[in-house]
Amino acid sequence: MTSSRLGLTAVFDRSPHRTARLFHIGRRANSILAGASVARPYHYRDKDGREVDLVLELQSGDIAGVEVKTAASVSASDFSGLRHLWDKLGPRFRGGAVLYSGEGTVPFGDRLFAVPLNGLWA
Repeated sequence: MTSSRLGLTAVFDRSPHRTARLFHIGRRANSILAGASVARPYHYRDKDGREVDLVLELQSGDIAGVEVKTAASVSASDFSGLRHLWDKLGPRFRGGAVLYSGEGTVPFGDRLFAVPLNGLWA
């Protein structure tokens, strides 16, 4: 495990399917963010079981979070891990997305969006 300067810890799930899925999403996110700066990927889970599938820490110290859902629809509860991370990090949290199998990008408040998985490869 490695730790960031913000206290995030890289935790790697031993499930090959989950690891491969997050690896590919992390690579795609890194390529999207490459114009701005390099991002380090982490997984966040606290002692109370709150988690975020993918946390990207930019060189500037800013943080973005990504949750991955297989459902075709999302609800406010799907953003609970991202909201917790936002509360914990304050202004360093720049935004978050829940990737889902549905259609269309949907805003869920300031800096939080549901984004279709197929949009990553468009």
